[in-house]
Amino acid sequence: MNERPEAAPRPLPSRNLWPWLWTLLPAACGLALAQVLFAMASDNEIWLKGAWWLWYPFQPLYGDLAVTLQHLSEAQRGLDPLGDPTSEFAYPRAVLALRYLHLQDVPSAWLGTWQALVWMAAVIFVLRPRSAGRAVLTALIFFAPPVAFALQQSNIDLALFVVCVVVAVLWARPGNMQRLFWSATLTLLAALLKLYPAFVLIGGAWTDTAKRRLVWVTAMMVAGSYWLTHAEELRLVMSKFHLGYGFSWGCLVVFNRQDLSDLPRLWLIAGSLYTVGFLAAAGIGWRLAREFKSNGANLTEWAYYWIGSAICCGSFLATNYGYRWVFALLTLPLLLRVAQTSQFTAALWARITLTACAISLAAPPNAKHALFFVVQAANWAYVLLLVVGYVAMRSHYAVTNAVEAGDRRVDN
Repeated sequence: MNERPEAAPRPLPSRNLWPWLWTLLPAACGLALAQVLFAMASDNEIWLKGAWWLWYPFQPLYGDLAVTLQHLSEAQRGLDPLGDPTSEFAYPRAVLALRYLHLQDVPSAWLGTWQALVWMAAVIFVLRPRSAGRAVLTALIFFAPPVAFALQQSNIDLALFVVCVVVAVLWARPGNMQRLFWSATLTLLAALLKLYPAFVLIGGAWTDTAKRRLVWVTAMMVAGSYWLTHAEELRLVMSKFHLGYGFSWGCLVVFNRQDLSDLPRLWLIAGSLYTVGFLAAAGIGWRLAREFKSNGANLTEWAYYWIGSAICCGSFLATNYGYRWVFALLTLPLLLRVAQTSQFTAALWARITLTACAISLAAPPNAKHALFFVVQAANWAYVLLLVVGYVAMRSHYAVTNAVEAGDRRVDN
């Protein structure tokens, strides 16, 4: 008998590694920057020699982290830095629970460097620099003034950025309510560490569909109940919040030449202008919804976008130090993709939004004279254009159907 010949092995799909090699460029730049900052944070003599090239030559380096670690040590000794009016601690007391991880026993230079490296890895993961242009863009972002400020101060916003990336990845897996539960839970925990992640909870309730929305509403209720029962803690946090215009962005910054003693009136004017602009942008987005129907973006890019938009648009109600602008990076993957689509209106919107974002990220601190108004116009344009895009894509966006399809798979 003739034996049946064995089937030829199926050739493996070819994998082109060249695009992945571009990732090495921003990774090398980020690693070099982290090493330089570590050396400057570890040796005062090196700091004195190299401080001239820093946008923000504050000493000590990793100042925000060093102060937080000091407060964790105080809490470990039974003190209450939030209740001490002379203390700089202006976070919710939930941050003090980090002392149980013994972070206060780690030198700030080491902890700040590791936080920077993890954050840089998260940015590379989000932006996927697999082309020369994307790799150069990612590398330049590490040296943008607001990003440099975040790295030099080693603010907790870097860690919360990584949490937001995890939240987006979990959310983008439709059909699994357990992942959605963890996504909302992580956001809730972040909102207890700092106040602005609460905007992500609100964004999740606006973004999600059907029974998934109930998870976000429940998380919002838990957060609201916590702060209602801890109103005194919230008052102490707000009493230590120092309103400043230097290195800042937000709707109030445009009034930086006004007397801060008249803050309630300025806040009312700025908030009213922003509210009107927000509603007008939402209306424009609703009218343009059909122009955004198909743009090739995926669930994960959409998740990055609405989370970054929620934080940037929500935080714009007041003033924020420059490091909070790092959350604008989450909106870039979707914007870069839509900018290359064949739909004229959607592509034009994405390109203008990217231009406004680039001006905001590249602007030097404390811009003066005409440049100051250019930067403020860019900030306002970027935030309001985020609203336009969100409403337009949420009205006719393909990922919404994907989420609903995932819900149906679970039900069946």
